[in-house]
Amino acid sequence: MRGAYKLLAFVIIFLAFRVGCIYYSDPVSFIQPDSYDYMNMAKSAFSPGGMISEKRHALRMPGYPLFLAGVFKIFGESVAAVQAIQILLSLFSCWFLFRISEHYIDKRAAWLVLFLLAVSYDSFAQEALVLTESLYTSLILAAFYFLLREKTLLSGLLFAAGYFVRQEILVFIVFAAGVAWYRERNLRKAALFCLPLVLFLFLWGVRNYRVTERFFTGTTASYFHLYHSNVYVFNRLGWKAAGETAKMPAGLNEFEENSVRRIWCVSMFSQQSLPALAAAPFVKLGYFLYPFLPAFDATFVWILPFWLAGMALLWKKRAFHWQLYGMFTVLAALLGVFHAIPRTRGIFYPFILIFASSGLLSVWDKGGRYKAWLALWSTANLCVYYFQEPARAFLKRML
Repeated sequence: MRGAYKLLAFVIIFLAFRVGCIYYSDPVSFIQPDSYDYMNMAKSAFSPGGMISEKRHALRMPGYPLFLAGVFKIFGESVAAVQAIQILLSLFSCWFLFRISEHYIDKRAAWLVLFLLAVSYDSFAQEALVLTESLYTSLILAAFYFLLREKTLLSGLLFAAGYFVRQEILVFIVFAAGVAWYRERNLRKAALFCLPLVLFLFLWGVRNYRVTERFFTGTTASYFHLYHSNVYVFNRLGWKAAGETAKMPAGLNEFEENSVRRIWCVSMFSQQSLPALAAAPFVKLGYFLYPFLPAFDATFVWILPFWLAGMALLWKKRAFHWQLYGMFTVLAALLGVFHAIPRTRGIFYPFILIFASSGLLSVWDKGGRYKAWLALWSTANLCVYYFQEPARAFLKRML
């Protein structure tokens, strides 16, 4: 019965924070600039040559537009329906998260992970947004669980679906396939794991060929993201973009625009010094960890030291935890190449919390002065939360 009470308490807290976030937030904030592309593609998804946004056929991967199209087909073009489905999928995926946490640590840590997830801003805020992060996180948790259960084909299918929502998971797919091939000497398993992704890429390429006459398996926004996820970092390091990158030539199709942006990217990276290239990932790490959104993200800052402590404590058992550490190869790739902004924390948050629960329970079990330090750290975060405006101003002056 104690487990039933814990489950009921978790569900109530989980739903309360998400419904409260939606109720007390400005509805305008739920639709970000990227949301319009996804919604436009969703509205045309079932028409011939569909999934078009601003006359672009391959601007985004098709996973999230198809998800929105299904919701719109059943419930109409309702943001509230999208939010409700995302919350329910996220709630269901918590079962996978519980089992993953229990596998790596124990049941006590698994319950802690769920309760931390329920109250963490980086988790509950993303389910209110018409963006990819919520659906992506749910798919990856399911895929990760079946990977642990050795359900190779099903895991590969879910990871492939995740790739068609957000492409960075390709780093982990390659990593996991490489482990199966190199460490386990199991080429069949590696091939089976990658088969759904190869099939999905082929189908996406065929679709793009039919509507654009180009067999194209990516998106025409790839160099857009590469450029804009690095230009602000290099600007921060003292570089100024050349004038020719300020405006796209008129009359180009989406593939020609992508080629122009590729030239911009080559030019941008070629102009950087070795110290700037080496420093860029650390600047991105600073953006990733930045605690003001603009409000102070007290939940993330509070768990940060426990996350790092957990990664250090479990490192000696990394052979058992290789999938868990491997997920952070995706984060390393983001920091090194693409966007690493606070919004992207949500997609790693469940895995961050697994490490954090290990670190937090270790501190708690030591008792004595460690509990006193825990109380002091919690008090400090509450103080910053209530005096966040001067704290934010002070941090900005320091940076």
